Amino acid sequence: MGSVSFPSHNWYARFKLFGKWYCKSTKEKVKEKVIAKAHYILMESRIKAEQGTLTKSKRFRDVVDLAIHKMEHELEHGGGKVIYKDYMNALRKYHIPFYDRTYITSIDQQKVRDFDRWRANQVGRELAKSTILPHNAAMQMVLKEAIEQKWMIPIQVPVLANVGSQGEKRASFTPDEYVEICDTLANMQDNSRKERTKQIRILLFSIWNLLPTQACDQAPNSSSWHGGT
Repeated sequence: MGSVSFPSHNWYARFKLFGKWYCKSTKEKVKEKVIAKAHYILMESRIKAEQGTLTKSKRFRDVVDLAIHKMEHELEHGGGKVIYKDYMNALRKYHIPFYDRTYITSIDQQKVRDFDRWRANQVGRELAKSTILPHNAAMQMVLKEAIEQKWMIPIQVPVLANVGSQGEKRASFTPDEYVEICDTLANMQDNSRKERTKQIRILLFSIWNLLPTQACDQAPNSSSWHGGT
């Protein structure tokens, strides 16, 4: 379903896909070329819509949808990174509620600072640097998508500073905490997507299991286990 409008300069193709109307310039003036270009735009847009990569605007929420779709596609087909799940969770929990319908090209340094303050208020405390790091990486995926779509140029991308607090070192773990960490590390081994990752996690699990022996030698009567140095 579609039509072609006839302005004084370039002609536009207007069409409907999956319940939504789209309007795109053919960038042509000659009628025969306009019709051919309109058919091309319709076919290209239908393919993008089926792949989930068709967007109508440069607003943040729409650009995020494209970035998330690509990450999900890579994960489903054996590529990508496991941390993509953390990226997507961060985008949905923090970035989308804040930026929402903001145009991606309007996100400047001041807007990023406003987001940092808003996020801290949402959490009720200053986030640790280790927490902000994947948040920034997730935002970089969105900005990268905007650049690939030619909606932004690299010089427009704001700096994503890590203004979080330093994480506190744990002097010890209780027996219950130790068991919980053991269970988590064991589950991580089973959920490894690559053999190299699995071997690294097995090594980590083995090292973790050595800590109580060292800790008990240092403080055998303690109710918590110290990691030692």
